[in-house]
Amino acid sequence: MSNIGLIVFFTAEVFLVFVVHELGHLLTARYFGVRVLNISVGLGPEIVGLTDRFGTRWSLAAIPFGSYIKMIDKEQSSTSASAIARPEIGNKSESLSSRSRVQRAAIYGAGSAANILFAPAMYELVQLYFVGTLAWPSAIDPASIMTLGCGLFSLSVGFFNLLPIPLHDGGKLMVLGVEWFRGIKTS
Repeated sequence: MSNIGLIVFFTAEVFLVFVVHELGHLLTARYFGVRVLNISVGLGPEIVGLTDRFGTRWSLAAIPFGSYIKMIDKEQSSTSASAIARPEIGNKSESLSSRSRVQRAAIYGAGSAANILFAPAMYELVQLYFVGTLAWPSAIDPASIMTLGCGLFSLSVGFFNLLPIPLHDGGKLMVLGVEWFRGIKTS
């Protein structure tokens, strides 16, 4: 495979891993009745996007690394002038903050869980495409290394997001843990 082909493949893999991560959050949020406003794969300004029938804006952004999901929370569901002017925002019953700690924890952890569960499938799909078999490789060759790298990338994104860094899923889970431990609501 040429260098251009590897760059295209790597970009597609990164895109797929981030889409799987955000889909984990999206499906869990919708399961618990939380309204999702925006999903962006990539960071920065939107290049292209569309709005689905649930009112969720799907965006592809300029910088192809990173992603985020924006759900209705108590700030968006308040009866401010902007919420009155935009009734499509939703009501308090659709907000993330109106859910129990367990439900919010499930929503925060679903992206990482999706990446961790997707890693073996990613490895096998790439193994099948590049090596031609699902068997564990008997020799170290570039195709086998690339397939292992794809699976490990999905795994590492899942575990990295569980680190207790404030803007990541792990930081949000840590705040929920502090809420539970102290018996109060901190957010």
